[in-house]
Amino acid sequence: MYVLYLILCKIEVISDKYGLFVLTILVTIPELQQNYESVRNMFGPSETSDFGFEDIQNFYELTGYILQIAYLSMRMVENGGVKFSKSTVTRMDGINLVSCMLIFIRAFFLFRVFSSLRPLVRMIKEVVSGLMPFTTIMTCSSVFFSVEVYLLFEEDNHLGLSKKVHTYSSIAGDQISIIASGEYSSDNMPVTTPGFVVYFIAYYFIVVCLMNLLIAIITERY
Repeated sequence: MYVLYLILCKIEVISDKYGLFVLTILVTIPELQQNYESVRNMFGPSETSDFGFEDIQNFYELTGYILQIAYLSMRMVENGGVKFSKSTVTRMDGINLVSCMLIFIRAFFLFRVFSSLRPLVRMIKEVVSGLMPFTTIMTCSSVFFSVEVYLLFEEDNHLGLSKKVHTYSSIAGDQISIIASGEYSSDNMPVTTPGFVVYFIAYYFIVVCLMNLLIAIITERY
């Protein structure tokens, strides 16, 4: 019920920040109790303490509620006549985005209350829990290759061969498009022999090897 009300408020079907603020506080109170039990499970003195996926869900759900309360508080202060800087407004929007994402993820797993959806939700949960090591490997690989590309661009910059100065953040972002589409251009990779070698190794390892590993993990979990 809360998630439905939250959605209606966010898409501006309902304009009631104060009501959403109160409702968010009400749903946060029982969540605090659940997180207290999760903390006891994590740091329990006995071997019977059982910290699992449900406890992780409790943590990020509570984080989503707290962030939403912080966002709504700032919005109500703004409605009261206080002017925030652009950077503060940007941070507020970021808090709102992260908060809604965490709440929606938690709400997604609540679909298991329906018997027809329970096996699918359980399967997704098992796959996600099994993808943690895979995600670590893929993230580290992307970081390693993005550093190599940055060093290649840095060499071109020193030699005056590149008209555009590439920052590491932009190069790291370009790795996503390389992985997703295999795009190879002067914007995201030096068009040189070393650049093509790095691109080929990165594409082969991440797209071919790791994607097949992903299929194997999902097949095993299924």
